[in-house]
Amino acid sequence: ENGNVRLVSRQGKSWLGMVEIENALKESPYDNIVFDSEITILNPQNYPSKDVYKMTTKIVSTKDEEKHGLQLNCFDYMTLDEWNKQESEYPCIERKSQLEEIIKSINSPYLVYPIYGTSSLCYDYYITTSPICQYFISPFFGEIQKCVL
Repeated sequence: ENGNVRLVSRQGKSWLGMVEIENALKESPYDNIVFDSEITILNPQNYPSKDVYKMTTKIVSTKDEEKHGLQLNCFDYMTLDEWNKQESEYPCIERKSQLEEIIKSINSPYLVYPIYGTSSLCYDYYITTSPICQYFISPFFGEIQKCVL
């Protein structure tokens, strides 16, 4: 938001010290965007999901000021104005297509659009929790985090 990066859970909890994710977002040309996303360890497709959850939780819950080895898995996005109104002029499927291009243009290993194909992770379970979008059910945390730029 206005050049500042905030990582916030759906419950409103701030996630601090995720420096690689924060720096990737700060260096991107995008501002005033909310990413519907989930934080996991880097390259989660290389591990069984139960291990990904444990490894991610260990890093996220540490008291260290800086937390390394995490990535932001982005599933959807909208502008900050749309997020605040809880209404988007674009259908979810169109936003997801645009999101894939946004993530590719940022070109950071810490921001990904998760399409894992044959990996052990399953990203095809969705529920509707908002009139504006379908939200992903995390195989790791059971919730979505949002990232506000």
